[in-house]
Amino acid sequence: SGLRLAGVLEPRPGVPPPPSHLADLVGVVKREGVKAVLVENYYDPKSGELVARLGGARLVSIPGDVGGIPEATGYLQYLDALVRLVAQAVR
Repeated sequence: SGLRLAGVLEPRPGVPPPPSHLADLVGVVKREGVKAVLVENYYDPKSGELVARLGGARLVSIPGDVGGIPEATGYLQYLDALVRLVAQAVR
């Protein structure tokens, strides 16, 4: 029934999440059946990897903008890439 935000890895932008926050997110992932943890590919994926692994979800590296991956050469290609990556992760 669509996508929804279950949480964010950084409770404050640019500030690494404390272990207690990551533990809370693992609980949310398990409790709500989250299928994918999305991390923009220019961020360090360690926190996302941990939450995905312990919560039983997939980690998905997504481009942050046009040019973020080779096939995202324009805005429409960027959107196509986002949809493809997310759709593959939540199957």
